[in-house]
Amino acid sequence: MVRITTLPNGLALILEKKKSNSVTIQVSVHMGSNFERSDQAGISHFVEHLIFEGTTTRSAKEIATSIENTGGEFNAFTTNEYTAFHIRVPTQHKKLAIEILLDIVENSVFESKRVEKERKVILEELKLMRDEPTTEQWRFFLEQLFKDHPAARPIIGYEKTVKSITRRQLINFYRKYYVPKNMVISAVGDVSARDFAGFKRLKGEEIKHHLPPIPVNKARCANKKRLVQQTYYVRGWPVCGFDNPDRYALDVLCAVLNKGLSGRLIETLRNERGLAYTVGATYEPKSCYGVFALYITCTKKNLKQVKELMSKEIEQLENIPLCELEEAKSYLIGKNELEMEDPLERCDSLAESYFMKAPALDAHYAKKINKVSLADLERVRKKYLMQGATEVSING
Repeated sequence: MVRITTLPNGLALILEKKKSNSVTIQVSVHMGSNFERSDQAGISHFVEHLIFEGTTTRSAKEIATSIENTGGEFNAFTTNEYTAFHIRVPTQHKKLAIEILLDIVENSVFESKRVEKERKVILEELKLMRDEPTTEQWRFFLEQLFKDHPAARPIIGYEKTVKSITRRQLINFYRKYYVPKNMVISAVGDVSARDFAGFKRLKGEEIKHHLPPIPVNKARCANKKRLVQQTYYVRGWPVCGFDNPDRYALDVLCAVLNKGLSGRLIETLRNERGLAYTVGATYEPKSCYGVFALYITCTKKNLKQVKELMSKEIEQLENIPLCELEEAKSYLIGKNELEMEDPLERCDSLAESYFMKAPALDAHYAKKINKVSLADLERVRKKYLMQGATEVSING
């Protein structure tokens, strides 16, 4: 059973108590790339890199050693809308995990030499991403889809901003946003609200985020030359996010196109014609917007045929048999159930759902998916996918 408790300082606890040999705890801060200043693009990710790099009471090595000596694991990640840090340990070591998480959100020091070391690491990460065509194609696609909107920015930031962010800016950012009313703790395992009593001492003002409206959709087509042998192609649309019930129909529509090895796209483009190995569709909802996209990696001479077949597949979504609708629903519900068996996935889902004000309970998701009708699919197809698409390609 999932219980949500709010501490007196405003920090939300989302706890799923269950018998287990391990406890997984995630602290999520409601701050990501979408809410950053343009001249500080990437600062959320920069702070994430430094959060396990030492506090006033523990060195980076002491943090890592104390967790890993229990057989546990820890990691962190940044998204467009929040930053998260998680630790998973055997149940008997849950107190240690909670103490470390409290320490890093309260007492991180951002030592100068650590800041400069991580700056170099992030700059190398940027170079690596530019050298990876599948990563670059999505960065390029979002840049074209959203243009000057914050959603167009890469989470990691830009070389210019990463180089310019100062230690003082990192500290000020940390002190402003790493406050209880802007954080959620999600935990799975043998845990209770009493275990997190130490977090009551955290203080800070409430944070109000502002995201400009998503620009009106304008079809764009852009190409980028790279030293690659294949063509990396994406076609997509801005669509609704967690705040709109259409998201369930879009989930189902995406599953029809991209249901493992039996989805329509892979069946048409790979299994029947052998035009590509990597092909698929994705729907990625955020709080108040989302992205629906088709993608493929193929030989340049096949791109024209690929585009025609993709257009045909979008048109043919008009006539989905009832049996295929039911298969897509079953796929989504089962996939969600399997993902929620992973405690790290579960913790993140609970936190994300809280921030997005979207219930995460499996039964709720299954109920909403099962309610999607053929008429719903046709309605969202016309509403979102029959508008002009943004297309990008990277090739040699």
